Amino acid sequence: LTKPPSCASYMWPFDSLLEVHYAVHALYCCIICVLAREVYVLRFRIDALRTECSDIEKKNEKLEQRNEVLEKRSDLVGEKNDKLTAENNALTNEKYRLQSENSSLELVKQASDSSYEFLNKRLSKLELKNSQLKAKNNALEKTNSAVEFSVTPPINGQCNASANDVSLREEFETLEKKNQEFRTQIALHEKDRSLFEEKLDNMSLTARDFETKNSELRMEVDRLKDKNKVLKDKLAALRRECSELENNQNALQRKYGNGNGRQTCSVNVTHVGQMVLNTQVPIPLSSPKHNPVASADVQETSADEAAGGSWTDVPRRRRNKRRGLNRLQ
Repeated sequence: LTKPPSCASYMWPFDSLLEVHYAVHALYCCIICVLAREVYVLRFRIDALRTECSDIEKKNEKLEQRNEVLEKRSDLVGEKNDKLTAENNALTNEKYRLQSENSSLELVKQASDSSYEFLNKRLSKLELKNSQLKAKNNALEKTNSAVEFSVTPPINGQCNASANDVSLREEFETLEKKNQEFRTQIALHEKDRSLFEEKLDNMSLTARDFETKNSELRMEVDRLKDKNKVLKDKLAALRRECSELENNQNALQRKYGNGNGRQTCSVNVTHVGQMVLNTQVPIPLSSPKHNPVASADVQETSADEAAGGSWTDVPRRRRNKRRGLNRLQ
């Protein structure tokens, strides 16, 4: 070093080996200072990352608690929806049964109305015939009274009636019998009419009862519709919360990625209507390079996920163990 080539002698800054030693020592000091500065910056970044990892772990615990609450609420909503569905089905069946009974009653009412009209027409005919018979009877009574006045007085206790008077009396008795039969028929028809009127009154009362029941069922259906609307609003709120969780997960994935040394938490929230929302929240772990135990735990968890499981399927003891390792790091 003290003897440079002749072509570069005018550019060589060192005159002795001591100057070369000082220059090399100064160069080493500069390199050590730069490395110390880089180590300090790296330590600061590592501390910041550890703090951020602890914050993310706390957020993950809060998300787990919120997920448990949402699962419980979803189960309650599902149970309530099942109960309301069963009640609605029962009320629908009752409604169909009442409608069928109402239609059968309408048919019976129509038949009774037609029979009532027929009996009313027949009764009017019988009344007309009865009036005619009464007029004829009155005429026969007048004739009979005239015949009685024309009969000769009795001789020795016997009545000397003519043949015409005897025939008139026989005709009168025959007409009286027919009149009595017609009166009996009229009484029977009146009785049938009263029975039909009573049946019609009972049918009208039954129809009113069915109308009252139908109105109650309509009110119950409206109440169930209101309950269903409230449940739909709650379900929409749950979906919004799940979408917020998914947005948080997407933001965390965009911020931290999903590479090695990170584990994905799969949060399954099942809602009514067979809809599944999967929100994935990354959980940064420490580097396997500095912690072989954490590396083995990550490999075991990734193997569980490859077998078809999720982060929630890992036993709580293993999660607590991993959290303790993260806190120690």
